[in-house]
Amino acid sequence: MIITSATIIFVTYYLAYRNPKDFSLAHASALVLLALMATGSGEEARELLRKPYVIGGHMYSNGMRVRDVAAANKNGYLRDNAWMGSSPDDHWVRGELMYRGQCGSCHTLTGYRSLDKLMAGRDRESVGSFLTMLHEYKPDLAYRKFMPPLTGTPEEINALGDYLYSQANPGPATRSSDNRLAAKTSSANTSTH
Repeated sequence: MIITSATIIFVTYYLAYRNPKDFSLAHASALVLLALMATGSGEEARELLRKPYVIGGHMYSNGMRVRDVAAANKNGYLRDNAWMGSSPDDHWVRGELMYRGQCGSCHTLTGYRSLDKLMAGRDRESVGSFLTMLHEYKPDLAYRKFMPPLTGTPEEINALGDYLYSQANPGPATRSSDNRLAAKTSSANTSTH
């Protein structure tokens, strides 16, 4: 990153500033590409250095405040979220909302850091064991360097496990979950407009 930044400064000074007539579109394009590379690598390094926090020691990367972890484990993660209002009764909807709230800020289902790849080949028990490990968040847990603790009640974590397993192993349950949540979201949007 430092070498790229130094190259950008050098090219900008010697080509664009000192010899503007020799500064072509190709030079400008290369300069923009170098700037994007420097920014991208810097952002990647910053993301890796600060994990699992967004605000060091105060807020995890999923938006959970450190001081609220115990309450979310006792009372439920979904119940105390302003964007949720109250915990839904539908098991599959609860699982998807747990994913969106706790996993979705860093993982996608099928793209960047995709959960379908992370969960591929795991049976439902293995997914549950992984989530239990993240929920217990023991001091020797290797994932503590990168991931926040998984918070919520056992029922919420079980719903998340079922949801993640269904995404890695698609079937009819996944489609009906998506349809129910989409219908709920659509009706909520039309009632607010």
